[in-house]
Amino acid sequence: HMTTFLSLAAAACLLRYLKRPVLWNGIFCGVACGCAILSKYSAAYTAVLPLLAVVLLRRFELLRKPGFLVQPVVIALMVAPWALWVKGLAFYGLPSQREALTVKRATSFALMAFEVFPPVLMAVVALGLIALLMRPAAWREDLTVLSLLCAGHLAFLILSPVTAEPRYLLAPAAVLLVASLAGWSEMLALLPPGGRWGSVISLSAG
Repeated sequence: HMTTFLSLAAAACLLRYLKRPVLWNGIFCGVACGCAILSKYSAAYTAVLPLLAVVLLRRFELLRKPGFLVQPVVIALMVAPWALWVKGLAFYGLPSQREALTVKRATSFALMAFEVFPPVLMAVVALGLIALLMRPAAWREDLTVLSLLCAGHLAFLILSPVTAEPRYLLAPAAVLLVASLAGWSEMLALLPPGGRWGSVISLSAG
């Protein structure tokens, strides 16, 4: 799905900028966010992803850097003409009425992200996420940005009039898969060197 790919690309470009906050990396991040939004309106949350990442990671020094300030300008230059051109079609094809914003609706979207996976892989992803939650030290910049991507995508869908369907949740599912791999990596790192391969073989055999 192109929107999923471009949303993940926006997150990757943001991570590149956070690691090396120079002007060109900021421009690339803005272009990636703009492309994601142009591919589908549901990626509009990527416009605020850099600001949320900077605030959550306490990288406040970046707020004054040209590489950060140029990002909303790039996004606006890319998206504004398209938004003005199709403003009359903003809600074309969407349900006329939106479901009530309830815990049940939010939960249905969150669970649907897991249902994208086959049952066996779903269990592996769930166990990896549990392991990750038990290792707070593993939450580095990359996982923080991906978590923001997942949360932003889910929040946008919950607020929109669409119903929970797997095709809308590929980006959160991809984030869950990557995060679970990080959890498994952390868990395997706790095992003695000789026991790691045995655990992997046992899981494969199961």
